[in-house]
Amino acid sequence: WNVRPQAYAFPLFAAFLVILTGYRMRWWRRLWPLVPLMALWANLHGSFVLGLGLIGVVLAAEGLRGAAGDAEALSGAEWRRLAGWGALAGLAVLANPRGLAVLGYVTNLVGSKTVTAAVTEWGSPTVKDLAGRLFFLLAVALFAALITARRRPAPSDVALVMLTFWLALGAERDIVWFAMAGLAPMACALASHREGLLG
Repeated sequence: WNVRPQAYAFPLFAAFLVILTGYRMRWWRRLWPLVPLMALWANLHGSFVLGLGLIGVVLAAEGLRGAAGDAEALSGAEWRRLAGWGALAGLAVLANPRGLAVLGYVTNLVGSKTVTAAVTEWGSPTVKDLAGRLFFLLAVALFAALITARRRPAPSDVALVMLTFWLALGAERDIVWFAMAGLAPMACALASHREGLLG
């Protein structure tokens, strides 16, 4: 919770989740905010690549879902619309003083053994500290909720949860992304039990 550039990335990540989830669930139709938000994110913190990852995961999951004939998947037109705005969001990354070099910065930082070995938060979570214990407790609760849900979780939600879970396993600093990505799927899973009791 220190004052640092990453703190400004938290609401941007959450905004991407809300926009993409809302679009997929059809209660939010405007995708254009992804473009200025991505431009802002690329100028604030290297985690902007997660925004691109979120778009890519939703596109892949919804594409496979549509190909499998799922009636609730994005239609072809909706999928293409998301792909178009996603491409524009990708181009918006270039709206920074370093242009394409910003991608090299992120790659070099993540691949730096010096940084990952010397900075504690780049280490994997462990049950020996509070953050690690909370992470594993959250993971167990979330996966238990998804497995026992009366309504099958959406493939996009499962894909986003698994992606951020994998990131969190690799670095304690990424636990926050997993917590945010898991919030809506857990709420839906718990709500399905309540619906079962009422119905």
